[in-house]
Amino acid sequence: MKEKIDGVKERKEEKRRHLADINKVKDQINALTAERDTLRKQLHRDHQDPTKIQKAIEEMEKRYKTTTLKSNNDEKKLLLEIKTLKDSLPAAEKLLELKPRIDELYGRRKEISEILNGIQADIDARDAEIDTIKKDMDEAKEKRADIKEQVDKFESDIA
Repeated sequence: MKEKIDGVKERKEEKRRHLADINKVKDQINALTAERDTLRKQLHRDHQDPTKIQKAIEEMEKRYKTTTLKSNNDEKKLLLEIKTLKDSLPAAEKLLELKPRIDELYGRRKEISEILNGIQADIDARDAEIDTIKKDMDEAKEKRADIKEQVDKFESDIA
């Protein structure tokens, strides 16, 4: 009986370790998604992919070189837009790097959850077995008490 209880304690300790691991993974996911959201806010909605940004920069530079702009303000706006896109390129590249890391962490969290489900099923099965043994022991104690009572009654009847 003690061995079975110790086995459940070990599994529960293992479960606690995995819960700590899953919480660490969740914290990492939250940190990376917060960073991703911050980067997305810095980028233009249409230009979050580094290749699209580079293509847009090339198109704007080509337009700047080949087209006669109507006013000085148009030229300044175009140059400012080119500069903004160039400045956003590192953030877009960082954003691109974050997605696989976040996906990997989600996968890790799923693996740990599956392990936890298996551990919990094992704990439940062991607890059920222990409960059955306790129930059998309680029944045996009741029978022993009944027999002792009958023996005491028989001894008192004889005396």
